[in-house]
Amino acid sequence: MTKKSNGEGSIYHSMRNGKKYYTGQITVGIKPDGTPDRKSFSGFKKFEVLRKMELAKAQVGLIDYSKDKVRFGEMFIYWLFKVKAQTIKPRTLEKYESLVRLKIEPYRIARMPLLKINAPVLQQHFNDLLKVKEISVAGAPDLLTLVKSYMEYLVLNDYIAKNYAYNVVLPKEEIKDEKPNVLELEEQNLLAGFLDLEVDIDLMIYVMLFTGLRRAEAMALQWSDFKNSTLDINKQLQEVAIFGKDRKRITNREFTSLKTKNSYRVLPLPKKVIVALQNHKLNQSRKRLLLGQEYKNQDFIFTDGFGNPVYKNGAGKRLDKLCKELGITRITPHGLRHTYCTRLFEAGIDVKTVQKLMGQGDISTTLNIYTHVMQHVQEEAVRKFESYSM
Repeated sequence: MTKKSNGEGSIYHSMRNGKKYYTGQITVGIKPDGTPDRKSFSGFKKFEVLRKMELAKAQVGLIDYSKDKVRFGEMFIYWLFKVKAQTIKPRTLEKYESLVRLKIEPYRIARMPLLKINAPVLQQHFNDLLKVKEISVAGAPDLLTLVKSYMEYLVLNDYIAKNYAYNVVLPKEEIKDEKPNVLELEEQNLLAGFLDLEVDIDLMIYVMLFTGLRRAEAMALQWSDFKNSTLDINKQLQEVAIFGKDRKRITNREFTSLKTKNSYRVLPLPKKVIVALQNHKLNQSRKRLLLGQEYKNQDFIFTDGFGNPVYKNGAGKRLDKLCKELGITRITPHGLRHTYCTRLFEAGIDVKTVQKLMGQGDISTTLNIYTHVMQHVQEEAVRKFESYSM
């Protein structure tokens, strides 16, 4: 067993199955008998062992946050969970934690002292990530934005003199004119006719198809939201990660606020959707009576059969199966939303009304679909003209 000592704490490696197996050890205090209280961490990946050691040190207050000693990665974690987490939603924290865990912590930059972080170091880190495709050209700006925010905190608290993240240059993403994931009218009618409206997940797909609801909005629907032939869209149901000891993730499903203020809306419903929901309510009441205490009544419209909300992957899996069976365009749950938007434009509804019905804050998304619809309409008009002129 060979000792490795380079300022990272006591860390050793031995060979297991021909691979290096790392063991790190730190002293976290003194036991009642006066002997050192040590904690050990092991694994085949050195950076994972180091990360666990740093977390353990942070929990017992062993990290020295003085600017001449603190390292880029450990301070990043402190800032994310102790500072940034106070101002962002749980889903956003989950996204940021994933970025730091996967794009910062495994790399040399995480173990560098803050005072050695400069523009060339940051630029090289992003260049390396892009070169080995650990991050895409489209995804790099999200990481850079997070690093900028973190380093702004460092500047404001006199850890560093300048936010060098603003000097990082990223390659420009190639602009692609991608067609929205949309069903043609004939495909939509075929799918709608094939859905079993007595099955919760099928009914949820049906409602999404004719209302443009986001999946998380549909999952959150309760019977109290269905009134006067409308749906009151006022929340979403999301899987939210709560970070416990050693940043262990515990995933809960929770109601959260909607994406933007425009997402809060009261949707008038087509008659066929109203009838389908009314029938579903009667069927659900019968099931509840049959199951008795086994049914956990939480007022959800779409359930797993026992009162619990449906799982988010259910709609996607069901759509994949149906599209394959029917031989139609593969559509995602979000594609149902684009399909609804397309039908509104094809019916001649103006852009502003469509934006309100969709609950979109950014009109560019609405206009993107509108552009593709109008292109299709123009092509159809030219074909009709050619047929007429011949």
